[in-house]
Amino acid sequence: MMRGVATMRDRAQSDDGDGLSRRRLLAGAAAVGATGLAGCASVVRVDGVERTVERSFPASDVTSLRVTDAVDDIALTGTADSSVRVRAKKRGVKRDSTDALTLDADLSDGVLSVSTDRSDSLGTWRAGIDLELHVPDGVAVEAAATTDGDIVAEGVGGPATFESDDGDITVRDLSGSATIRTRDGDIAASSVDGRVTATTRDGDVTVRAPGAVGTIGTDDGDIMADVPRIESSATVRTGDGDIVVRFGDDLDADVEATTGDGRVLATGLANVDTSTETAVIGQVGLGGTPLTVHSDDGDITLQ
Repeated sequence: MMRGVATMRDRAQSDDGDGLSRRRLLAGAAAVGATGLAGCASVVRVDGVERTVERSFPASDVTSLRVTDAVDDIALTGTADSSVRVRAKKRGVKRDSTDALTLDADLSDGVLSVSTDRSDSLGTWRAGIDLELHVPDGVAVEAAATTDGDIVAEGVGGPATFESDDGDITVRDLSGSATIRTRDGDIAASSVDGRVTATTRDGDVTVRAPGAVGTIGTDDGDIMADVPRIESSATVRTGDGDIVVRFGDDLDADVEATTGDGRVLATGLANVDTSTETAVIGQVGLGGTPLTVHSDDGDITLQ
């Protein structure tokens, strides 16, 4: 039995309707300037504006969902509702900044395409627009992509591709395969019943209880991966970090594990052909499909 733990970042509380509410953008004082002038200190508070915009589409009209060109966080949650709900949470230091944040949601031939945009004149510290999408059963999530934000997907159907240029990605309880890519952030995938491919340039990767694995990799970070099945071949690789691979009970694979600077510890192989401090070659089960595990700089554990 494989055991997995995934984490999820909590999202901010929502506002009701399209109304405006005044909030402090940061806890306590949003900006604090303390000046030791004649024993006095000054505190400057910056109030913010939040707006919530929501659109709804009958689930019977939607076969698939694509979130493309988002600019901030994306949260997708599976529901038993009869409609797809798209909620955009706008936040800024003043009304003009939220007016410059846009939500587009268009339904064409059964495909619901959702995107957000931010005016070039607004910096990320001044304004943002997060997406929350409630996706009924039977509506497939094809893709979710953002240029600057985290992605959390839970209880939705695929096959799906999740991409962020700068942010963490968490996927849980996905029906179908998942392709997960981020340039700068951690990846956590658990209970995906199809094949998982997960890569990041800078961050840790955790894959628990997938249906199968493809390429699992990071340029700089640790990897923990369950490998219950391999469809054709699989690679688990890090440029700088440790790797822990846990084999499934029914896995048949030819395993080659190497490290450039570290140790390889293998306790889960049925047969071992080669074993040195930095390299182990052998078989899991009956062997067959190739599994390559490598760290340029780090230890490897095969269980």
